[in-house]
Parts: sequence; structure tokens; C-alpha cells
Amino acid sequence: MKIKSKKSYLLVSLIILVSILAVSYWDVNPKSAQQDDQLYTVQWSDQSRELSLVGYLSPRQTTWITAPENGSIANILTPIGSQVTPGMPLVTMKSQELQTAFLEALIEYISNRYEANDALRELQSQEKLMQSGSTPQNDLFKAQKEHALKEINTLTSHKRLSYYIELFQYDWKDIDQLTLSKVDQIKDFIKQENKLIHIFANQNGTFVNYQDDKNNQSTKSSIQPGMSVDKNQVIAGISDLNDLSIISEVGEKEIHHIQTGMTASLRLSENPNITFEGVVESVDLHSLFTLGSTSSNKPRFYPIHIKPNANWLGAEELGQPVKITFQFEHKEVLLIPIDAIIIEKDQYFILREDGREKVAIELGDVFDEFIAVKSGLSAGDRIITNHTSLDLDLL
Repeated sequence: MKIKSKKSYLLVSLIILVSILAVSYWDVNPKSAQQDDQLYTVQWSDQSRELSLVGYLSPRQTTWITAPENGSIANILTPIGSQVTPGMPLVTMKSQELQTAFLEALIEYISNRYEANDALRELQSQEKLMQSGSTPQNDLFKAQKEHALKEINTLTSHKRLSYYIELFQYDWKDIDQLTLSKVDQIKDFIKQENKLIHIFANQNGTFVNYQDDKNNQSTKSSIQPGMSVDKNQVIAGISDLNDLSIISEVGEKEIHHIQTGMTASLRLSENPNITFEGVVESVDLHSLFTLGSTSSNKPRFYPIHIKPNANWLGAEELGQPVKITFQFEHKEVLLIPIDAIIIEKDQYFILREDGREKVAIELGDVFDEFIAVKSGLSAGDRIITNHTSLDLDLL
């Protein structure tokens, strides 16, 4: 019992001592806590929030034109930006690989045609012998079968050769004059002709020189004579410029602000002095892009499509980056510095100058280093922005 009483006496004594020290602090130095206060006057501020993005201008529908083989661009027959129709020549290119493949296909076709003719003569001979009764029927069947196989081989090689005839723009009349006995003549024919590969339009549209990369971003492809190309490389396209779209991605923290039908301010990177508008056509919340990794802690971005309201956009503008600006609500708000906020148990407070009173506040949107106050303060209130841990302990 004596031990317990002694502990209680010490605890009460400690509380009294702390109280005396606190009172003494304020009595001896009543102005010391206020002398170095940095004050801020709460006032109304005209603010608006905006979101800036970068997108790429591209048609919704494009048929890509690819190189049929390794080679180089020889000529651009149709200027970029021209309207084209099916069958219109667009580009020519050179390709040693295709020249070699063409030679092989040509020799194969002539060889098969020669063997088919031999088989036909043998069949005709067997038919005459059959009519005279001087040959067994089995020999006739054998000749018929052999002729059929040779004809099938000829048709197959003819189909293969047709691909190169169309690419190099040869005439079948010149091909049919070549014979197997003059192989050197065939080689010289191809060498002297030095034919170029012709690439033609296969649909109506505008001849364009851009392409999309793996990240769905459009870029200029700058097709020009002498440019080396690989097999299946995209060299140009045919697009419908009546249906353009600007594709961009919005971060997960901002995507809830974007809705279909919203208006955006747009500027081309190569012509920033001209501003035009566009309307959000779609917000794809089911697809997302993850920067750097697919792990859950990486930023996530969602694709959006914007329809530009500018009928002057053409083939030259395709692939250009576009600066997109969304202007959100425009309103007057009470602003205070973020540094002035005190956080206690998920509640927000500030120190008001009058009596260093701690006042509960409700916060709104953030504007750089300031934050809007929805309630708890009025315009003209003066608050302390450099409160210390001692201030908080004494409140």
C-alpha cells in the first residue's frame, strides 16, 4: 500500500510540474510563439483545372502497302496525298532476290511446258498406234497419265510465274517465245529487261506515308527513292481521310474525368499556332497500357479516341503528335498553402492567427502548391503556415 501511494504521488507531481512549465512558458514569453509566425491571408482565387495529353493523328481505316521482298525503292509514281483507285501504280522497287526467284520460276515453267509438250506428242503417238492395233492398251493409259501429270505441273508453275509476271509487268507473249534450249537467252532477257517491281493500289482512298508502331502511335515513314526496304516492311498506305481520329492514353488517376462527348483543345506539334477542337468519341475502360511492366504497381493508362473538327487535315498531317488539352470546371475557390495543413486522425486542421486557434477544415482540389478549402475558413482569415511540433503539442 505504501509503494502504490508513493507511485501515485510521483505521477501527480509530474503532471503538476509539466503544467507549471507550460504556464510559465506562456506567461514569461507570451509573444515568443507568435514572433516568427508566417501568415497567409485566405482569399478567393479564380481557378480552373486542365489535363494535357499527347496523341497521334491517324485514320481509322488504312490498308498497308508492304514490300514483297528485300530491295530498294526505285520510283514513287503517285505523289503522296493523291486520291487513288484500284489498279493505279504507286511505287516501283528493285530486288535482286525477286529477279533470282523470277528466273527460277521462269525456267521451271518453260521446263514443265517442254515436258508437257513431249508427253502430249507421246500420247498422240500412242493413240495412233492404238487405232492401228499395234500397241497394248496399257501403254495408252500410261501415256495419258503421264500427260495429265505434266499438264498439272505446267499449270502449277504457270500460277507461280504469274505472280512475277504481274510484279515485273512482263508480257506473256514474250515469255511464250522463250525455249528451254536457250537458257542463256532467258538469262540475258531478264538481265537486259532489268524490270522493276510494280506495286499497285488495291482500293479507293488517299495515298499516305505514315505507319503505326507497336504502341499504336503513328509516325512518318518518309518513303523516298533509293530507300532500302525489307520483305513485308510497311512502305506506305491507302487511307480514308474522311474518318480521322486522334488516339491517346489517359492515366488511371485522371480517366474518371474523361467522358464521351467532351470537347478538347487540339494543336499539331508541327503547327502549334493553330488551335482546333475535337470531341471524345470513345473511352476504352476494358483495355489498358502498362508502362514498363505488367506488374500491378506500374502506372496504368487507358486508350481514348478523339474526333477532330477540322476538315483541312490531310495526308501531310498524318502521324504528327497532337497536344490535347481538356479544360475542366472553371470556378472561384478559397486557397491556402498545402504546408499550412495539420493532419490528425484523418482530419484536417489549420492554425488561425487569432489566439492560435486550431480550426477543422474540409479540403477540395489541389492547384500546384495550394489546395482549395470547402469549409472552415472565410476570405480574409489569416492562418499560420510555419507551425512547429511544439505548436501542435501545446494546442
